[in-house]
Amino acid sequence: MIIEKNYNLKNLNTLKIDTIGKNVYFPETENELVEILKNNKNVKVLGNGSNVLISSFNPNCDFVITSKLNEIIFENENTIKAQTGAYGAQLSKLAYEKGLSGFEFLIGFPSTVGGAVYMNASCHNQFTSDNFFSCLVYDIKNDKQIVLTKDDMQFDYRKSILQFRDYIVLNATFILNQGDKNQINEIMNRNLEFRKTRQPSLKLPNAGSIFKNPQGDSAGRLLDLSGVKVFSVNGAKVWENHANFIINENNATSIDILKLMELMKNVVYDRYKINLEPEIEFIAGINEEENKIWTNLKSKKED
Repeated sequence: MIIEKNYNLKNLNTLKIDTIGKNVYFPETENELVEILKNNKNVKVLGNGSNVLISSFNPNCDFVITSKLNEIIFENENTIKAQTGAYGAQLSKLAYEKGLSGFEFLIGFPSTVGGAVYMNASCHNQFTSDNFFSCLVYDIKNDKQIVLTKDDMQFDYRKSILQFRDYIVLNATFILNQGDKNQINEIMNRNLEFRKTRQPSLKLPNAGSIFKNPQGDSAGRLLDLSGVKVFSVNGAKVWENHANFIINENNATSIDILKLMELMKNVVYDRYKINLEPEIEFIAGINEEENKIWTNLKSKKED
């Protein structure tokens, strides 16, 4: 297993935040991942580094990168088992080749399986939970591996039990439905076209949607009507084509991103009295100002 010391994480997060991880592990087996988690209680697990903002200021943890845990196997004609670091887009392509429907929405996702399950990733009315059967996780607190079924997962919009327990996904199993390959391909192409026109490509460093949609509404709509597309903080800028995306236009730091998020949240609240909740995760560092901003972003504003 490769272990890097004082390793730059810029190319391991889709926002391209320039920051240093003191110890960065690249496990090649699930057992190696478990050993790291067992022996290091201060470590964060990253897949593709999407949907996450890492502090530019000495992240106070070590990191595990799951890119080598990417095995995908078909257990039978419609059951797929994938390791935590497997890419969602690869799952989508393999399902299509087998004429299986349910993963069309993953075709343009930068997320890995672990991240998709963690946040119940979704798009175009398809959710990760729709075809989820079970996952094997490592329970850090109790030092054991356990299997969680769909009923155990407490799936909801952008939520799962993984966000509230010390569980790390090792692999996940999905049961898909037989479908028409032409129709599956049509849906995948439509989804790709939607992402090209409505969401920035990773050539423009971004973390995906910044805020969750409030119930019955769209964060992008509220932000757009609030005029945030002209907002920027140093190298961080709201994307001109969709107001719920921030791009790292010119070597933005984590505090630039957080300050911009705070401006966006405040203007929507001032206009609509709606509290936007961050969709991205934040891995904190030693900067007290940005940690305070994150606390404010996670809390509800009240008049």
